[in-house]
Amino acid sequence: MTAADGDSSPPAGDQRQGVLAFYRLSRGLKNGDLLRDLSWERLSTLSAVALREPVSISELSVLEAVNAPTISRAVAPLQDQALVRCVASRNDGRSVLVSSTAKGRATLEKGMARTLAQMAEMLGRLDTTELEAMADLIRRARDLKSSL
Repeated sequence: MTAADGDSSPPAGDQRQGVLAFYRLSRGLKNGDLLRDLSWERLSTLSAVALREPVSISELSVLEAVNAPTISRAVAPLQDQALVRCVASRNDGRSVLVSSTAKGRATLEKGMARTLAQMAEMLGRLDTTELEAMADLIRRARDLKSSL
């Protein structure tokens, strides 16, 4: 873990317990049966579209922190599955605007509900000490982020 002053040291005590609990949760989500036909990458892209629609490919690439060709490759299968719709921008014919479809919004809601159910189940397996350690870890991460 890197401290605010740049010093790198392993987390100790409660922080270590929080990090380990986080790893257990994230491993379970990554291996969970989220949606058979929708990868994490595609679900993330779909949620970014639904959050900001209509959104250009360039804006979407910034939101998803990937380059434009990568986001275009992520959007294409969503379009093939009729989860998003792509249209040329009226203001700039070279720019493509992406919006979610009703099917896309329903799929996103289903995916989010399943993720929340998985998280609730996994959080239920953690003891009080692990939950408190994770909450402290989240607070510390927020504090660190706001100080940067």
